[in-house]
Amino acid sequence: MRFEEAELRECSELYNMPEEPANKTILANHLMAPYRFVMIMGLSSTGKSTFLDAYTGRKGWGLTKWNRDNVMDMVFQDGTRVDKFYGYLAEFEGRLFDKLFVRERHQVVVEGWNTLPRLRRRYLNYMPETIGRSAIFVFDGPVEEIIKRNVASNKINLSRQELPLFLKNRYNSIVWPTFSEGWNDIYYINTFGARGTTYLKDKLE
Repeated sequence: MRFEEAELRECSELYNMPEEPANKTILANHLMAPYRFVMIMGLSSTGKSTFLDAYTGRKGWGLTKWNRDNVMDMVFQDGTRVDKFYGYLAEFEGRLFDKLFVRERHQVVVEGWNTLPRLRRRYLNYMPETIGRSAIFVFDGPVEEIIKRNVASNKINLSRQELPLFLKNRYNSIVWPTFSEGWNDIYYINTFGARGTTYLKDKLE
């Protein structure tokens, strides 16, 4: 039986998220400040919001932190989602981001699952190439650990029986970002300790 080696993911650097809040802020500010546009991607409970909350912004600049799931949570507070409303939200984003990216001294950060290239490129395409650099921060770890965190947090409106299969299917459908999408840098952030470091080092170029 022949086993094919898994394709390595493209990566600028891998970082471990510090435990101490002050050090989280230092790392987030150091990594994110140089970019005009930042995307933060990963499944639920992988550490995205914790990292973004630690970011205080670029001194003297305006900052937009955008998460479309927060908008949908306001619209559908029972945890359900109606797909056509994502279309309405995309129309609004098109008008919004065209204006945000041409503001002087203004940084845009988009947080979400962002698991497919077409979703990521849609945001990248709003940014004129001449205004600055872009980076994507990928939050990933062993899928079993991601499932454990989601069971504990109870953020996703699924039963304990449905949740593991849902997350495994979503994880297996992720298309990991590449430089050909248009990113200047691709960073991986580990929030799963030593097990996460081992897991990611085997997968990154």
